[in-house]
Amino acid sequence: MTATDTPTSIDPPADEIDLRPHRRRSRPLRNARSTVFLAVAAVLVGFIYQHAASAVDDINHPPPGERIEVGDHRLHLLCQGSGSPTVVLESGLGGFSHDWSHVQPDIATTTRVCAYDRAGYGWSDSVDVPRTSIETADDLHTLLVNGGETGPFLLVGHSLGGLHVRTFARRYADEVAGVVLVDSSHEQQTTRLAMLAPLDDAQLRGLTICRLLAPLGLPRLLGANDRAVPSTLQISAETRDAWVSRLNQTRFCATVCDELVAARAETSRPTPPAGLGDLPLTVLASGRDPFEQQEPVDGVTEADVDDATRVAAELQAELAALSTQSTHRVVADAGHYVHWDRPAEVVDAVDDAITSWRRANPVDSTTGSD
Repeated sequence: MTATDTPTSIDPPADEIDLRPHRRRSRPLRNARSTVFLAVAAVLVGFIYQHAASAVDDINHPPPGERIEVGDHRLHLLCQGSGSPTVVLESGLGGFSHDWSHVQPDIATTTRVCAYDRAGYGWSDSVDVPRTSIETADDLHTLLVNGGETGPFLLVGHSLGGLHVRTFARRYADEVAGVVLVDSSHEQQTTRLAMLAPLDDAQLRGLTICRLLAPLGLPRLLGANDRAVPSTLQISAETRDAWVSRLNQTRFCATVCDELVAARAETSRPTPPAGLGDLPLTVLASGRDPFEQQEPVDGVTEADVDDATRVAAELQAELAALSTQSTHRVVADAGHYVHWDRPAEVVDAVDDAITSWRRANPVDSTTGSD
């Protein structure tokens, strides 16, 4: 071999130099791309699953009442029975017409009774921003008028709904026969029941997570919202399925989340509730402490529970004092959802209010169910 034949380099061919490092670099890149692809695919599948399941729910569970125009949106109204006064049922935070499924039929044997869904709940349209109590009361009044329902109205409000119906009673006093409050919210409860803040905070965190995951169908898949319908309620399987179908709609958690934030402002007012004059008023209050049947909360002491129970009782007594014609009943064995734990107590209170109004206003009050 001559000098000119001696290799000047012992490096391998160029293709081996470039190819091997390239392969080593591409493996993690391919893994990253696969991970991204699977994540995107999972999100897409989740969206399709939630959309398809919601569409099936809408087909299987059409609105039991009517969807009526109220300004730029439609609200769902379900009325049964006949007679006067017309009872109007207003749900609490996160509730809608099906909350009263085990109460409304019994009231319908005595008089006309209507339940409805606030914006964003049940079969009602969503709105861009949460409604204040004034806007909610005005929406309800427009709904009743456009739905052909005539007063006088006996208003029944649970929890946050109690604040809404009192607002309605003040704004449309001439059309209101009376008010029944079912463990109603108080305009100062968030401030005065500050020991309950950990419960509210935990609820808001859960709702925020649900809001983010609902479009992917995860709450539906895991049955996270199904538990909101108590197994002890005496309702048909069909009613229960329709109820759950509304809780699994994509917008549900977002609506509750927004309404909870708005409710905190509504119940943190510096001034006490406005009086109702001599309007007939019945206050049904839970006899249990506010922490009962709640998930354990770190840092809550026995003294906190005692204070919360005492303050909650004070707030209910103050609501009863809003009218010179009031009745205050404590339902000892009922929690916050009195109409779920002891529906007969609510029906009896409504029946008593109807009877009192009819005695004072003798009119044709033919009754019966639709």
